Amino acid sequence: VAVAALSLHDALFPPSYRSSYRSIIARWELAARERLDPATGLLPHRADSKTGQALEGARGSSQSVIQRFLVEIDPEWGRQQYALFRQQFVAPFLGVPGVLEYPSGVAGRGDVDSGPLVAGFSASATVVEMGAALVHGDRAVADPLINASEVVGLPISWGGEKRYAFGLLQVGDAFLVWSKTARPWLAPQAVVSLEPVGVWWWRWPWHGLALVLMLVLWCPMWFWRLKGNSLSSRRF
Repeated sequence: VAVAALSLHDALFPPSYRSSYRSIIARWELAARERLDPATGLLPHRADSKTGQALEGARGSSQSVIQRFLVEIDPEWGRQQYALFRQQFVAPFLGVPGVLEYPSGVAGRGDVDSGPLVAGFSASATVVEMGAALVHGDRAVADPLINASEVVGLPISWGGEKRYAFGLLQVGDAFLVWSKTARPWLAPQAVVSLEPVGVWWWRWPWHGLALVLMLVLWCPMWFWRLKGNSLSSRRF
């Protein structure tokens, strides 16, 4: 994120008004390429602050953020890294794309970075991936995630504002806004054609669940109304 900010600085300010960070960015990229996680070919989740050597392999919670910003530093390398990330971390969950906290086939526990894991998927990484997918032009992942957020998030619009989960988790609202409005600052907006993740009929189970909940709420009202009509008929 910091190196992407340096790239943005160099792009925004004319050469006569800035000290270029180009050499710093180049040195960082060279060092980063030499210290990739050997198991995945991606940047590691944790690294030694002095040597830069990996302390923990790639994980979804950090990769979803990395894929959002790396393309702003080096578009070509960023898109290569995104392809590796998508292949190893993005998988279908209940019919829609989700981000695994650990590479496919690797088990692990959740922590403060990932939040609680559900079948290995991280909710925070999945929400951030929505923005990364938009930046990379990956509509096959971005569109289902955006649609799913409108179903699962239970949005409520009131007073010109929109809140998810009844507004109980404001940081969740902030992440959704940040992800849904993500656009590349420096890299050209790509339009790619990638294989879809999930199934086209993912909405039907959710609609079915919503219908069941509506019936559960409606049945007692129908029962008491029917009972009331029966009592009225007897009195008559």
